[in-house]
Amino acid sequence: MQNSKALNVKGLPEKLAPDTTYELTVTFENPDGVAAGFQLIAWVEKQDAGTFDSQTENTETAGSAIRSTSPTVKEGSVSWVMQWRTPSKIDTTVTIFLAATSANHDQSPLGDRVHFRSFSYSGGAP
Repeated sequence: MQNSKALNVKGLPEKLAPDTTYELTVTFENPDGVAAGFQLIAWVEKQDAGTFDSQTENTETAGSAIRSTSPTVKEGSVSWVMQWRTPSKIDTTVTIFLAATSANHDQSPLGDRVHFRSFSYSGGAP
């Protein structure tokens, strides 16, 4: 999976601190579409990966995952704000997987593109 330069997460620290809340902003440069959606998942093998809290309309959370629930219709750049409470213990790799869809809003998959990006922290450090 290749990291898309169109996706970024602002607010991620250089090193994760356990049991800490970070305000994150997912930004998606969406020049080829008029509608966008995203899904972000924090993952730790065999451990708690923390929890997300929605700070933006049209998003929902389920523990260590957050996603948009309806397309954001806007040309250019879109963003979603959330809070992430990190796991109480960080002694292994924490990976954040992010996917976003750029769509032309014609109700078909033709012309739509999916972008991916991941961020990994080993024992709290990137």
